Amino acid sequence: MKVRQIVDERFKKTVGKLLDQEMPLKAVIVLKGVVSLLNSEIERYETARQALLNTYGKKDEEGKLVVGENRHVVFDTENMMAYSKAYSELCDQDVDVPTLSAKELGDKLTLTHSDLLTLGDLVST
Repeated sequence: MKVRQIVDERFKKTVGKLLDQEMPLKAVIVLKGVVSLLNSEIERYETARQALLNTYGKKDEEGKLVVGENRHVVFDTENMMAYSKAYSELCDQDVDVPTLSAKELGDKLTLTHSDLLTLGDLVST
């Protein structure tokens, strides 16, 4: 699974929805480990993203990042291209995330087709 998917808000929301579902104990235990791994990856991503912003973002006289009206960090053209490349590489990293089979999740679980698409490889048939 790509980091890009893990940090996507829709993915996080759908995993939260999955956590609220009733399922067999084995699936709950596996899901607990998966969520722990996902949270670690989100923290690692956020740390790396902040480091990229600090490396490539425009800074004022005091060395603080310049933030525009839209509350986004401001970049010089050259640094924006370098940041975009580094950020894309960060998001394209693969993370080995265990999958849950439909059988493991049990029959009581209710998800929409959209939920299943959002979860991607996390749930297998």
